[in-house]
Amino acid sequence: VHLILLADHFDLRGIAIGMPLDNTYLWHGFRYRDFSTTAWWQRWGSLFKSIGLDIILPIAGVSEATAVRIVQDAGLGHVVSSCLRAKHPGCGRCWKCFHKNGMLGHPYNINSREIQTFLSKRPVRTATHALWWVNEQNHWDQVPDLSHMSELDFSWWTKHHPPAFDLLPDWIRPVIQSAIETATEPIPVDSPFHTWNLFPDAD
Repeated sequence: VHLILLADHFDLRGIAIGMPLDNTYLWHGFRYRDFSTTAWWQRWGSLFKSIGLDIILPIAGVSEATAVRIVQDAGLGHVVSSCLRAKHPGCGRCWKCFHKNGMLGHPYNINSREIQTFLSKRPVRTATHALWWVNEQNHWDQVPDLSHMSELDFSWWTKHHPPAFDLLPDWIRPVIQSAIETATEPIPVDSPFHTWNLFPDAD
């Protein structure tokens, strides 16, 4: 709200939101959707435009995994922590320490109460990213009923979805698109991402 109220004072053209592919082109993190047609985008994009501001989604086409790797490639991995409960490098017991800080090499306790609670939920919370990380670390013994998913192709998870660039306003698109295209490859058109649905029976 404060950014909207001060937009004219600071001559702001838009407001950026760090919403990754996990929440844009994946519904609840496990089922593909065309984000550009969603009620969220139609409502808020139009509403912000009506007051002279653009919603900027710079990482709408990249996953949490790709975002973390971009941070690492920028040489900032040693100072970053997603944990909200403890100072760097994190508590090692929360869900964020498991699936985000773990990528940065920070320690986590796979047997902690919170991590086990979220791993036991169906659908798994932040499903695609969490299960990609389970696959990367070979933690399938922690989710034995989902072990068949180890056969899935998760390779697209560290690539980018080019249509997300169409969500960006023209005045800032080139610099964001160039940076992302430099950092990662595009998701192939024949990728399973386009029909992704980890939990087809879920509402």
